[in-house]
Amino acid sequence: MLGRYLAEFLDGHLEPSSYYRTGRGWNTNTIRLTNGSIIQLRSYEDRPDAHAGDSLDIVWLDEPPPRSIFTESQARVMDRDGEVWLTLTPVGRPVAWLRDMIEREGSVWEEVVIPFSQEACPWYDEAQVAQWLEDLSSSPWEYEQRVNGSWEGVTLERLFTGLSEDNIREPGKLPPDLCVGITIDHGATAGSQVALLVLWEQRGRRMWVIDEYVSEKASSPEEDAAAIRAMLRRHRIKPSEVDEAVGDTNVSKGYAGYKLNDVLEQEFARMESQRLPPFRILGPDKTPGSVDWGLRVVNHALRRGDLVVHPRCVNLSKTLRHWKGSKTGDDGTLCHAADALRYFAVAVLGKRTTYARLRFT
Repeated sequence: MLGRYLAEFLDGHLEPSSYYRTGRGWNTNTIRLTNGSIIQLRSYEDRPDAHAGDSLDIVWLDEPPPRSIFTESQARVMDRDGEVWLTLTPVGRPVAWLRDMIEREGSVWEEVVIPFSQEACPWYDEAQVAQWLEDLSSSPWEYEQRVNGSWEGVTLERLFTGLSEDNIREPGKLPPDLCVGITIDHGATAGSQVALLVLWEQRGRRMWVIDEYVSEKASSPEEDAAAIRAMLRRHRIKPSEVDEAVGDTNVSKGYAGYKLNDVLEQEFARMESQRLPPFRILGPDKTPGSVDWGLRVVNHALRRGDLVVHPRCVNLSKTLRHWKGSKTGDDGTLCHAADALRYFAVAVLGKRTTYARLRFT
């Protein structure tokens, strides 16, 4: 579509060697104009350095770009004090990094939002616009993005298909006598150590995730324990009040021969000046089929409205909206919150595995 727009805009200014054919597109990736200017057509599938070394006046990125291509595009306009344009409706794309950059304080970017309407799209008649709005009304997230230009949405191929807007909200007044839980996915790199603070009903089926800790760098068990303790303190919860904790078992973080959960327990005992840890960290269910079962448990809880995530849990919210199941790449950075949530959902809601409740004083 962008190619057709260019052809209409450049009509009368093209060199004979460059031409556009309906249904076939441009005959070349380099469009030459009669005034000596050139336009290069590139794909997001190309290498980020596809035009490395060029000095460009304008780079136009249509739809959200990969971060590497965006960074390279910024570098290409520096020599000529050029501009970077973005036109996008980020449906199905996690673009928090782009939003943060554009809307941060002191940003040089100018943001223009054009809501969908018959006036903005005169090639549609009023009946077509009304039908389109009615069709979108069944999907609130997609409606906000396609009609009002919202940044936030969901990835259509996400694994947490049970998610709705009502699952991510402030929980309001909570029932009394809730249990307190901590669930942890251990990782050795920045962003891969994730802990969630969970409240749940011992006899009910409802669960609230009220806070999260995500490592900003490669962290040690001592740093992780201190961060989890600080998270508890934000909610005036003592470590001794944690009823249940679940932690992954596959990362040593330099403690070869020791279970990382045991190292964390010892660190909590040290911080509390106790001989025994204030709570035990149990291993998760990793029996065959446990991953699929855990996803089913989480999705059922989301659909029932039994799982609520506080908006302050930014990483977990992003995971629920966008994670497609990968363990690598940009999508793979979201797997750690997904695993932590799954561990605990199976432990307290799944009913397939029963953990003994161990308390120390």
